[in-house]
Amino acid sequence: MTTPSPATSGIDAAQRIARGYDTAATSVVLGSVVIEGNADPTALVRIPLAMFNRHGLVAGATGTGKTKTLQVIAEQLSAAGVPVLIPDVKGDLTGLFARLFQRPATSVDVGPVGSGPGGSGLYLDEISYLEEALHAGFIDPSQPLSNGGVRWRRDRNFGTAELDPPPDLLQRLEVLPQSYLTQRRVTQRLVLATTAIRGQDRRAAALADEEPSSWPDAHYLGPLHPVLDWAADRALTRLARGEVFAVRGDMEDPTVLLVGTLTNRRGQVVSAAWLTVAFPGGEPGFGFVEPHGSAADALTSLGLDTSRANPGAVPDVPALQQLIRPAVGLATEQMRSLFGVAERDVTGRVREWSQRLDQWDRDAGALIQRTQLQQRRIGVAQERALIAAMEPDQQLVRPLLVIVPDGAGS
Repeated sequence: MTTPSPATSGIDAAQRIARGYDTAATSVVLGSVVIEGNADPTALVRIPLAMFNRHGLVAGATGTGKTKTLQVIAEQLSAAGVPVLIPDVKGDLTGLFARLFQRPATSVDVGPVGSGPGGSGLYLDEISYLEEALHAGFIDPSQPLSNGGVRWRRDRNFGTAELDPPPDLLQRLEVLPQSYLTQRRVTQRLVLATTAIRGQDRRAAALADEEPSSWPDAHYLGPLHPVLDWAADRALTRLARGEVFAVRGDMEDPTVLLVGTLTNRRGQVVSAAWLTVAFPGGEPGFGFVEPHGSAADALTSLGLDTSRANPGAVPDVPALQQLIRPAVGLATEQMRSLFGVAERDVTGRVREWSQRLDQWDRDAGALIQRTQLQQRRIGVAQERALIAAMEPDQQLVRPLLVIVPDGAGS
């Protein structure tokens, strides 16, 4: 007769426990089962989403993972579309708060911010966009920082990519949790999971291994990851101030492509719109404005959704320069009406949040001598500052491309 090893028995027990949490309903994954120090990454503890309308308690000694558990729950609830309100008196969740609020506050017909289910709309996925942006912004991104690169390396088979963050990227990474930046040494080497499957795998491995950190060793490259905006800005630095690209496209008349953004007081994008302004005969005095649902739709309408030959320099650049200012003016007028719906929606959400805090403040006024309520009021003051920062604040219009007809100058 053979006796199962303790490790095997532990895994069998973990699977039995996991079966008690198995559900076909939409759920939140809290982690994997650990028995006598042995973890089974396939034995997942799942809580149905419908259970989160009840009270819960996360208890434990310092350093045992209470904050991490809250982060795991909050991120998954937010990803499922459930509103998340986190009073953060100690400031432990600042990075998580920033990530949650960088998600679009509303979806309107003027076009989404970031990428949809199929990626950015212009590329198959985020990693393709990042890699091309790095090659546009650096002569050789595989070189070390001392040689003008970032030591870029991509493992296509494993689904990861790595780079050394330069100083301007380090500033943007500050929105990520400080414990993650420190424990995974992200400021020295940023490792990215480039597929959802690899991201889930690294998260499960982090929760199951014996290392003190529960953060995954590869951060999932989602559509709102700060490295994407950084890479785009790096690529755009190749243009001098006040310059835009001029290209040929499948158009009858010279056309300007523009993007408009509605930002809050923190500078975060609330909504975005893509427009083209066509000038019949190249005359700057008259232009047709056409809004598009996304960047991909706009580029498709310009005939730029396929590979194209480059027959040479675009002619008559001074005449094209005369189209930029009127195009921005026409687009600005159009975007005022497009952003009206989004601005009213966001303002309404912020006002409801503020009214809830006002009600709490009034109810707590008579009990202000209690220490816990005094601390809570500190948190409320911080939330008020965050509410003010969420208010829609500024509309910006930026020209991106001037497109001339294919036959121009031939």
